[in-house]
Amino acid sequence: MNQEGTLRFSPAQAYWNQRRRLSASRQRILALFEPADSPVYPALLQWAQLMAVVLEFKAELILELGQGRGNPTCAFTEAANLLR
Repeated sequence: MNQEGTLRFSPAQAYWNQRRRLSASRQRILALFEPADSPVYPALLQWAQLMAVVLEFKAELILELGQGRGNPTCAFTEAANLLR
């Protein structure tokens, strides 16, 4: 929280808070990342950050517009599955 008492978005804090959950899902993340690997976006660390944000904020709705090979879609889908 900031000085005004409102929540401040922090991907770094989400990543730290969700590190154990991401670590427990490591093999699944790697298995999904390899076939969807893109030379441009996102890197494996970015996959983990995307997933951490979804897990941290317990997203009820994820809107991913897409721009290429579906890599973020895979990350978001896996995070949504972990929320169940």
